Amino acid sequence: MSATRSRRGGPLVLENHRCQKCGGDEVEPYEEHGGHHLGCVQCGAVHDELLPIYRVKQLHTVVMILTNLVRSVHLKQQLSLIDPNPPLNFWRVIYGNLMDVSVLEWCKLFGSDHELNQPTHWKNVFLDHQDFRDGLFQHLQIDQEKWDAYWTRMKTYRDGQVAHYDFSAEKKIPYFPVLDLALESSYFYYGRVVSALQQFGIVEYPHDLRKSCEEFSVSVNEIGKKALAATAGMRAEG
Repeated sequence: MSATRSRRGGPLVLENHRCQKCGGDEVEPYEEHGGHHLGCVQCGAVHDELLPIYRVKQLHTVVMILTNLVRSVHLKQQLSLIDPNPPLNFWRVIYGNLMDVSVLEWCKLFGSDHELNQPTHWKNVFLDHQDFRDGLFQHLQIDQEKWDAYWTRMKTYRDGQVAHYDFSAEKKIPYFPVLDLALESSYFYYGRVVSALQQFGIVEYPHDLRKSCEEFSVSVNEIGKKALAATAGMRAEG
């Protein structure tokens, strides 16, 4: 990477595309002299012709993470509504894993904005940070201070209880994060990504993720009730 280049996202492997100069298959976006470009990770050769392909793949990846996140949150919420405190460790493990996955996925999108390690973070997907932030806060009906407090709670739980273990994390976050803002912020991000994909003529995803997930929740509730009822008479494990 040239000293005049500023990275704008992490590297991606583009299938069926190789650098004609060195044969490499990884490219990464960068900014130089006010312009946005795409360069070969191995040799630095410019491949701006692949920018649309990189962009579409990046947006598709964000959609997959968002979908997994919101489904995990809805599944956790519905199971907790049916039985908030199941006696079997079988269910307790599932509840806990759903919480951890939800926080992990959210942090891929809203946690650290490191340009190389988190190419799906919103700051590395949408360059107009102020526009995205203003829209997000308006959607959530919160201000910067409340967002920062929520971000810290989620990030601390992720860093100290999920991705790593910090003995002091329990004092910092003595309770599980509430996933309401995680869900709402994901709905907002999804809307922006789907709109961006539509500019490339890609319309395969539901326009309204909230409505789609409400239908998912109905199905989850029905399945969850039957599954929890089927195990209600089982003896708790040792």
